[in-house]
Amino acid sequence: MKLVPYLGSSLSCGKSGKPLERSVIEHVILPLAQLYSNLGMQDSVVGLFSSIHYLESQDTTGIGLELLRKWSDARSAYSGSLQISSSPVLPGTSDQCREGYVRTLCMCGEWRSALTAAKDFVRSASSPGPSMSPQQLQASSSAASNISISGATAAWILNEWDEVADFAQRITNEPMQYFFVNAVVFNHVNDNPNGNQDQLICIRDARLSLEASLKSLLPVSYTHAYDSITLLQNFQEIWEAVAFRRAKTATRRNQIKEMWAARVNSMKSDNYFQKLRSLMIHSLVLTPADMPETWLQFCESVRPTYPQLANWAMRSLQLGRLASTASDDISAAVVAKGTPSVRVGYFMHLWNTGKLSDAVSGMQSLVAPPTQTCSCKLEEIDPRSFGMGHLKLGLWKQEIHADNFWKGELRDGIIHHLHSAIRACPDDYDTWHAWALMNYRIQQRESDLDRRSQSIFVSKAHEGFVAAICLSPSAAISLQDVMRLLQLWFVQNGVRTLKESIADAVQRISVEHWIHVVPQLIAHLGHDSHDVRDVVFRILQKIALAHPQVVVFPLLVNIIQDPNVLPADTTSHRDSLSIALLEKYVPQRVRRDAEWAGRQLCAAALMPIEHILEQMTLVAEEWANIDAVQSPTRSSIGTPFIANSDIPHFPVPAKDKSDTYEAGSPNLHRRTSNTTAANAAEKSNASSDEEDYLRAIRRLMTVVFIYKNNPTLGKLGDIGKFTQQVIDYSRTGQRENARSLLEQLIEEITEHVKKIRKAGEDALKAVEPLASVRNLSVSMFGEYNWTNPSQVPTIASFSTQCDVIRSKKRPRKIRVTGSNGAVYAFLLKSNEDIRLDERVMQLFGLVNSFVELQKSSANCMITKFPVIPISANVGLLGWVEYSDTLHDVISNYRTLSSADGYLERGLLSEQFDEPFEDLMRTTWPKVQIVQKAEAFENVFSSPTCESADLARSMWQRAPSAEVWLARRTAFTESLATMSMVGYILGLGDRHMGNIMLNMSSGKIAHIDFGDSFDVCRVRNTIPETVPFRLTRILIHAMEVFGVDGVFRSTCVSILSLLHHHRDSIIALLSAFIYDPIVSHQESMRSILERQSAPQNIVERIRNKLRGLELAVPDQQFQPFDNKGATPIIARPDIHFVSHAFNDEAKRDVSAALAPKEQVDMLISEATNLENLSSMYYGWAPLW
Repeated sequence: MKLVPYLGSSLSCGKSGKPLERSVIEHVILPLAQLYSNLGMQDSVVGLFSSIHYLESQDTTGIGLELLRKWSDARSAYSGSLQISSSPVLPGTSDQCREGYVRTLCMCGEWRSALTAAKDFVRSASSPGPSMSPQQLQASSSAASNISISGATAAWILNEWDEVADFAQRITNEPMQYFFVNAVVFNHVNDNPNGNQDQLICIRDARLSLEASLKSLLPVSYTHAYDSITLLQNFQEIWEAVAFRRAKTATRRNQIKEMWAARVNSMKSDNYFQKLRSLMIHSLVLTPADMPETWLQFCESVRPTYPQLANWAMRSLQLGRLASTASDDISAAVVAKGTPSVRVGYFMHLWNTGKLSDAVSGMQSLVAPPTQTCSCKLEEIDPRSFGMGHLKLGLWKQEIHADNFWKGELRDGIIHHLHSAIRACPDDYDTWHAWALMNYRIQQRESDLDRRSQSIFVSKAHEGFVAAICLSPSAAISLQDVMRLLQLWFVQNGVRTLKESIADAVQRISVEHWIHVVPQLIAHLGHDSHDVRDVVFRILQKIALAHPQVVVFPLLVNIIQDPNVLPADTTSHRDSLSIALLEKYVPQRVRRDAEWAGRQLCAAALMPIEHILEQMTLVAEEWANIDAVQSPTRSSIGTPFIANSDIPHFPVPAKDKSDTYEAGSPNLHRRTSNTTAANAAEKSNASSDEEDYLRAIRRLMTVVFIYKNNPTLGKLGDIGKFTQQVIDYSRTGQRENARSLLEQLIEEITEHVKKIRKAGEDALKAVEPLASVRNLSVSMFGEYNWTNPSQVPTIASFSTQCDVIRSKKRPRKIRVTGSNGAVYAFLLKSNEDIRLDERVMQLFGLVNSFVELQKSSANCMITKFPVIPISANVGLLGWVEYSDTLHDVISNYRTLSSADGYLERGLLSEQFDEPFEDLMRTTWPKVQIVQKAEAFENVFSSPTCESADLARSMWQRAPSAEVWLARRTAFTESLATMSMVGYILGLGDRHMGNIMLNMSSGKIAHIDFGDSFDVCRVRNTIPETVPFRLTRILIHAMEVFGVDGVFRSTCVSILSLLHHHRDSIIALLSAFIYDPIVSHQESMRSILERQSAPQNIVERIRNKLRGLELAVPDQQFQPFDNKGATPIIARPDIHFVSHAFNDEAKRDVSAALAPKEQVDMLISEATNLENLSSMYYGWAPLW
């Protein structure tokens, strides 16, 4: 903490462009960077140097370059520094440079040079000068000890064991390393473990000492103890090497090899030295060629950070022994001597290091057919390597020719490679997935295909996806293939052309793969095609028979009616088929208990009086947008509302009448065929205010319905009577009277609701219906495990305790007790369709599987929670324990610290000299964008506005600095992950109440995903102008240098991951967009009507995942026009949206942004003051 004051001033100098003094760099920047490096926080090291505009060219010592992992540059800097370091001005510099020089030689894989330098330096250190002080002698001795560790490693790799033994005796400041190196020497010279009792005693004492240190380090953190854990493992491997030598059977040796390979694979990917140390121990008894997979995995893991070591590992693998240098100049003759698997790995290494043409030509020569000079056939000798070679060639050629791989000869060549891969590896998931995806892309992108060719490619894609799903290692991995399969069936009319194949697929694919797409299947139960409905019904039937708990609530969503919502006139196919599935294939008790619980939850979801208030308010808002002039149509549609039935019929807009006829009239064809052209034109030209009027009337009739079904509301007076009067006034043209009466009703109901809430009656009344729900046979919400259904807890009872969340829709927090005695908390939401949230959880699960495969930080795993729709307007969300919204965290901190909770409001109001409410209502909408940005800048520059509330709250709640650092890192990484995923999803409305912070882990969790697919960016009223939330209060909770460290690095890593898996993500999101449930939600329906067809939204997502959102040529640039916005909105992000939302322009692939450039652009957009100042104030842009 003593560094912080100096660091703040140094950072301010760095950001202003002024060069920092050398003393500041040496005493502030470098020690902090070294601390970050020791803690394994390399991203923070990079961020620190970036924030001060560190110039690598001016680093003459090499220390900064080494911390930045610029190994070759650091070696050159150290070498140059050593030539001029005889000056006595900086006594410690020489030893430090010597140590760094030897260390960087090892990092570069130059073992011979490292050994020579280490011997020279250690020899000079053993002869100290007479004028050296005790401090200098101690520093020189410490440097010599550290150099000896590097020297021993180099000598070991070069097989010079006398030098290893000599260096071991000079290791004085690291006793564990001393014992380890001596144990290796002992193992090499004497394979009898009883040959030297003194050595055995020393090794035993070292292991006991390590075990004792672990007892103190592990409680602190696993990171602190990691080096000791791996060193203890290495001691064990030394004895296993002896056991390997003495093993009499190949079985025992294979067991040890498998155990060693598993250990190396499980080590952290960024800890190269521990992996290298293990491989060196293995090399005592095995050559690299004996463990090719392990060496290839090591090469793959260290390549991003230690490219020279990766070259050394690959060279060692090719030579069959530990190489003395990391030169990547390997002769063709040496490559040809390697085994096929090693040669495949080598060509993959070339591809990953950017040598694309060499990789492709080499792999082609490997898998080429036999010739007269080479009669061996690789497909017969090593089919696995043959298949992998063809698979890589197919994928590489698609990447090289990303713009036209689906055309002509390129297409045929790629298909040949993938077909060969399938022939060689018919049981491999990756080959079938690549084959299916290639055919899927061809039939999507090639516009010149005739109908027969199109049908062939659809059939092949279908065959490939089915095979890939059946061979998938897990249901999570196969989700992308199942989604594409459903698209082939439902969106691209595959059901009609693939009838027999589909029937076979339904039988072949196991239930576990279908479980993950139950929401999509149920949505398509209402499809217009009978064939589609039949396929979906059979799949759901299969699931219901095996796992009825999986489908019972998703099916009940179509049946359970919210008691406060006016029911529809007709029953859809989805409803009738859902009833059939429940009655025939779900056990009666499970169905009965689930329906009972569902109806009680709907009854408890929202008090009728609150629902009436909400409907009245919405009517008033909609009526305000309706033109005062009444059309004849409106006068004619008022009559049906004076009805005696409890559930009156209601009119629908003209565009929806066809659906009503289809459901209720047997004479649909006759009626539609007699429709004149004039009537059709009249229907198509129905005005938008007509639809608003009909929607308002619908809401009024909902009020009548609620009132008639809830007689307890009688103490308010006859709401239904007065609502009917509003309708009558409207029908007869007395709009002013209708509006006046409506305002009176709203005022009275509002006062009544306030009294109820103040007395706390609504929370208690809400849970009363749940008290009778006990001992159900239904599994606990969100806890069903299809792999072990017998151990799943069921619902035992509902708690009478209920908390009302103080938000707009006042959801309830309820608690449910399971049959296992555990208590589960849920959020009961109403007046909101959460089925889109359910589908977003599928996306998060897919992204998490990618993060896990990449072995990224666990903090990058997105927080998921159960989402259980109960009806179309009611649902349960799993409660995220130990979490609060960012709004509550900041507000609570300011309350406890007696700070002004509305500080930013006051500072903004002062600049305009008027109350905040008046400012937002009248003045602010008229202020120019530049003036808004200037006002925000003045607020941020105020000395009283530090925006450190979140950072201080996290610091105060942490029990120790160690925990605080871990939580801060988790906060930054999880925020970065969700920023990138939210950007791809087009997630909006990220106000402080929709982002939660887990105070025990520091991770961020997002809620409420109703505004996805960029609906907030293209809406008419105050569109959002930022890609994700990155405001000052979040930035200040990161590192001291803000976004330039862990946040930016994690963003690049996650976006690169999303780019790599873009096909899988597009498959999932496309299924969302074409999903009937999602596309008919109000926000999505609005954007589809005003802006885009579904395929355009999919294309926008694809552009994001390829970095092409801004790659519009200048000649095709057109200013963004948000259709329907009146007047045209002036927006500061006009350049971005004009490019990103230009659906007609053809993108220039050569102008695509790399993930790092894309992240830089997005962060700039998210932190731009003009963009932030144009956001609506409820989004809290000043926070």
